[in-house]
Amino acid sequence: MKKITLCFSFILMLTTSCSHYAGSFRSSNTPGQMNESFSNFNKTDAVTFNAAAGDIIFIHYSVQLTQGNLQLAVKEGSNTIWSRQLSPQNDTILLQLTADKTAPHSIEIKGDHADGSLLLNYKTVAAKKINVISNTNLELFGLMLQLDMGPDLEKLTDSVVIDNKKTTWQDWNLMAWKNYHRYKVFDSCAMMQLYRQYQAKQFYNDFFVGLLEQVDEVPNAKLNSTTNKETILAFSGNGDAAAGRLIATAFLDSFNSFYKAIHFEKWMEENKSNFQRAKMDVEKNLPSSKFILTMENFYNKSFHDYNLVPVMNLITSSGYGKMNAITKSIYNAFAPFSFQSFDPGHLDLGFDYPDRIQGLSVHEFGHSFVNSAIDQLPEELKKSTEYLYLPIKDAMRKQSYTNWIQSLYEHFVRAGEVIIARQLGDTSHAEEIIRSNVKGGFTYLPFIVKKLEMFEKDINPNKNYNAFVETIMLELKEAYKQ
Repeated sequence: MKKITLCFSFILMLTTSCSHYAGSFRSSNTPGQMNESFSNFNKTDAVTFNAAAGDIIFIHYSVQLTQGNLQLAVKEGSNTIWSRQLSPQNDTILLQLTADKTAPHSIEIKGDHADGSLLLNYKTVAAKKINVISNTNLELFGLMLQLDMGPDLEKLTDSVVIDNKKTTWQDWNLMAWKNYHRYKVFDSCAMMQLYRQYQAKQFYNDFFVGLLEQVDEVPNAKLNSTTNKETILAFSGNGDAAAGRLIATAFLDSFNSFYKAIHFEKWMEENKSNFQRAKMDVEKNLPSSKFILTMENFYNKSFHDYNLVPVMNLITSSGYGKMNAITKSIYNAFAPFSFQSFDPGHLDLGFDYPDRIQGLSVHEFGHSFVNSAIDQLPEELKKSTEYLYLPIKDAMRKQSYTNWIQSLYEHFVRAGEVIIARQLGDTSHAEEIIRSNVKGGFTYLPFIVKKLEMFEKDINPNKNYNAFVETIMLELKEAYKQ
């Protein structure tokens, strides 16, 4: 599979300098951290580091000041880009600044008869972008989904209201309806029969999306060094890696044969300009890449690259967020958000929706940070908290979250969205996330947000989100006893 990847560097070149003076002063500064205690502090202490234009500077500090005054300042060259004056108090702040130019930067503390202590962590991170890519494997798999739903679309002729428009299911799924009529002679071919056999064995569509993002592209789709072992093992059913590889290879061979049998290269060529338009529609609506670094800093995790994959052939309004553990890449494959028009004079592929693209990015990328923490919870804790699903069961099922684990994924992802929105300065959106989701049945969201605020304030650079989630679950169980 062809991928566009973004290489990035983590730049942290640091030097430290201390001004010594009469009075008590203790410093154990290290690269990335200022750790100081002082009394009658009347001088200036500073650390310097290099930052490139566009880098995000993260500063997280905790100050205990019992007497006097203390000024904190961040400078870009000789220009002060942030400062804070402190009187006796305890103060904890998480700060994000953007370097306007490539230059030496410094963090200075200036005392005025100050007694107290300071612990301050800092780092610079190069900006990351969101890649918008196409994927032939997913377009072909989407066609299989369209063939599978085609007979149902033929039967669904009643008018319905979707997105405030009176329409039919055929019009809502316009690409599926067009492709079904074009390719329905292949609805009973060997590949479609094989796909339905796997469906009967509880292999869901998100599994195949994940697989097809991790293999070479048709007509030469095959396993490669980036294909997750767990994905291959799933084909065997008994953990036999060799058998899993043989069965997975046979599946991909059939997938390649399907591509050739229907001459799918013709469809790809016919829609070449549409792919370019879809990419343009998504790229112009991308959220600020700053939110990626904010997510990484909050969860204390990072990924190599972040990819949005608009797929014209996926069923309208569907989407799949997947993560490749080998390449540390995140892929969000998604269908048109709404109605499509293929009239050249009024072309609308269903991807030009700013709010939905930004929401998709933040929410679905969030799953890659959160889901592993839920998956790693002790099995006993998962089972012993299942009773918490019962009061919210009806509301969750209406949103297709049919079990406790799915509900936990969604609770914690939404809680993370609240924290990240606040860090980006959008407090009104953060409160709306809480309000609308509690109304939608996410009863435990305020509790989880409150606990995550403690994690957010923890200044330990080695804090572990997965471990903290387990702590939250134990406290949730205690707070909502049976």
